[in-house]
Amino acid sequence: MDKIGFKSWLVKSNSYSSQKQIYDCLSRASRVEKELARGIENFTYEKAFAMDNCKDVLFMISHMGKNIPFQTTLPIGNRQIAPIMAAARKYILYLQFTHEKIKET
Repeated sequence: MDKIGFKSWLVKSNSYSSQKQIYDCLSRASRVEKELARGIENFTYEKAFAMDNCKDVLFMISHMGKNIPFQTTLPIGNRQIAPIMAAARKYILYLQFTHEKIKET
């Protein structure tokens, strides 16, 4: 996970109004990546993006994480999962943005 680039992108895009919110988003997106790596060998967002633009990841994290096909410590089905999954989706948006920037050059 490109934490430095993601943090910079969050700051530049004015996605959050405080450093704490940015830190929370980074932490939550990282947590999802770590949890998915527990069930998917060698998982990273970047590898998933290269394979299918993270479509499988987006499917797994939809419906409050109920589509994750393995045991996880994430609060599946609980309202606490919403900001965690939102951070993962935001990181995928960051990957799409950086991929588009690379295509333009």
